[in-house]
Amino acid sequence: MNSAGKKKFYSPNKLFSFRLNKVEFVSFASDFYKISVKSEKMMLPQRVTDNSGKIFYNGSEAVSSTTLPGKIGNYYIQKIGDNSLQLINSNNFDQLPMLLFADCTPILVDIKNKTLGYDQLITVVAKYNSLK
Repeated sequence: MNSAGKKKFYSPNKLFSFRLNKVEFVSFASDFYKISVKSEKMMLPQRVTDNSGKIFYNGSEAVSSTTLPGKIGNYYIQKIGDNSLQLINSNNFDQLPMLLFADCTPILVDIKNKTLGYDQLITVVAKYNSLK
């Protein structure tokens, strides 16, 4: 709410990022994502909106939204320096780590041995970020 007590709507097209109760959110491809893990190596955002098919306005000009595949609650991995987000879910978790964590043998071993799995995705990314 603004100082006059009126609610203000901000679309992902108008904000790059914001913090709410010490949680960081970023906008990407017309949606907002909560940052679950962030470091100098890899970021793990979680999708919190679904604006697929919605129209936003830039003044009086209509702008169609472009969204990523996936739905609210899905996680995406972004290696720092790469501008794309890679959807990661329980269906593709067994395939993607070979690409995303190819430079980190300890994580690949843990995933292959089923010590770490999709349910521990936050731990996987945090561990990747902590290893050199």
